[in-house]
Amino acid sequence: MAQSDTNLKLARLAFESEQWSLAAGYYEAIASDRQNRAEALIHQTQCATNLDDVEKAFALAEHSVLQIPDSVIAWQQLSQCARAADEIEREKDAWQALIDLKPENEIFPLGLARILHAEARHFEAAPYFKRAFEMAPDSFEVRWARCFSALWKIYNSETEIIQQREFYARELTEIAALVEKADVDQRKSWQPCLTSTTPYFLSCHMANDTELQEIYGRIASTINRAATPPELLVLPPRQPNAAKKRIGFISGGFKSHTITKLFRGWWKNLDKSIFEIVILDADPGTDPLAKESQKFADDYRVLPADWIAQVETVRDAACDVLIYLEIGQNHVVNALASLRLAPVQAAAWGHVLTSGYESIDYFISGDFIEPEDAESKYTETLVRLPNVSIYYEPALEPPQPANRQQFGLGEEKILFLCAQTHYKYLPRYDDVLVRIASELPDSQFVFLDRHMPVITDSLKTRLAEKFNAAGLNPDTQIVFLPQLSFGEYLKLNTVCDLFLDTLLWTGAMTTLEAIDCSLPVITMAGGDIRGLQSAGMLRMMKLEKYIAKDVENYIQLAVELGAKPDERQEYKDLIIEQKYLLYSDTASIKGLQDFLLSV
Repeated sequence: MAQSDTNLKLARLAFESEQWSLAAGYYEAIASDRQNRAEALIHQTQCATNLDDVEKAFALAEHSVLQIPDSVIAWQQLSQCARAADEIEREKDAWQALIDLKPENEIFPLGLARILHAEARHFEAAPYFKRAFEMAPDSFEVRWARCFSALWKIYNSETEIIQQREFYARELTEIAALVEKADVDQRKSWQPCLTSTTPYFLSCHMANDTELQEIYGRIASTINRAATPPELLVLPPRQPNAAKKRIGFISGGFKSHTITKLFRGWWKNLDKSIFEIVILDADPGTDPLAKESQKFADDYRVLPADWIAQVETVRDAACDVLIYLEIGQNHVVNALASLRLAPVQAAAWGHVLTSGYESIDYFISGDFIEPEDAESKYTETLVRLPNVSIYYEPALEPPQPANRQQFGLGEEKILFLCAQTHYKYLPRYDDVLVRIASELPDSQFVFLDRHMPVITDSLKTRLAEKFNAAGLNPDTQIVFLPQLSFGEYLKLNTVCDLFLDTLLWTGAMTTLEAIDCSLPVITMAGGDIRGLQSAGMLRMMKLEKYIAKDVENYIQLAVELGAKPDERQEYKDLIIEQKYLLYSDTASIKGLQDFLLSV
């Protein structure tokens, strides 16, 4: 017993002094002691966690819940360790155990609801969100999570979209009133909850989101300002005689990511005699595009993990103009955009949704990807650069044509590549595929299994029901390929006959990659930037005749080009001859430079 007491004292001293390995050894020595077992097991797990030994921490947490099954702390540790180990089913088990142990605690059903929602198991998540709300209707954490549970990753019907949007709008408005009445300390305490999510999937509703984003923007700005020391909200003095203007780009995508593939031409081609390039990296990478971005930066900075340090890093970069490349995707970037950290701040179209932030002055877009009345869709001042606004260069040389057999696709089939993320396939347009398939019995629609199983299964089921109802066989006309490498994906482009763009929210990077591979694109001009990206690219190549004016025209184009190989080849030849017009657009760089010098 004396040795056990000594080991316990030494373990506690080592733990308090953050000597994790030493503490773990002492706790292991007393783990068999019934009197001290709970403390020993829990602290062993915590030591492994602090040492970033994910596998060991998970194993210890599993052992703990077997030895002390009534311990709330042990199950909480298992939920955390399971998440770190990407053992999502065990994380769900841990939350359910916590619900059973402490049914009066709203955080536990909320934890399970969040996991189910992240997996797009929206109907399974709903009762847990409801339970948490009924237990704690005044909790900001519960209300915020419940509000954003309305933004689904995929929908089964248009009715669902309407219902979820109405719920989101109602909840967001009520939360805004709650935030307005709260004191500074309350707002500050809410900041971790606020920054845990973004309204990214609001875009899937395909509506004018300006009003809702303004409400969200007021909430986020108010809370994030409360969580920030006042002195950091005062910009440092600028050097009035500085020879160059400092232009900052901030993103979580400075690597082999759509953001860098789209916008890298900006920081590569701005005139270095008049501009200094500052890269503020929220999620650094090590691939060739990450290294290229770092190489072209005059000042490269990685954002730290702590909120205040993040604010300091961006503020102290002393940018004259700060461009947020994708507000709404990366949580850190989204939160920082709500503050005034540079004299002039702009959003780019890495995410095609107005920010709603008063701190963002401009939205940088392109003349060919905006309608005439686009200003009403933005809380920012819209800047229309020439054409589609980017200086695009393919990241890789297109591959040589591949063989259909390597993808299990029929040689005689008319292959429509449907390569967009699944949430862009709106229920209202399922019948478009049915009508094309009815006209072309030998057609196949080739999708990519690029999402979590629930989302893919939902889209499969929805389409299968529509095809079966029309007397078509979805098993022969719809194909979902497994996840492909980027090189394999480009090869897939070379074996398909036509690239079938999504309606209302078109491709951007996927369209560029199809064009890189000389794959003919069928698209329709939509009513805002979401629906005009592909059309803008075809306009640049002077291929307007292949831009559908409406849904009927879109179906007609797909059927005609699908049925007539000669016309497909003619279109393909035109792309090969004219895609140079899309690449290395110096007019967009001149437009960007003129804008940067004018503000």
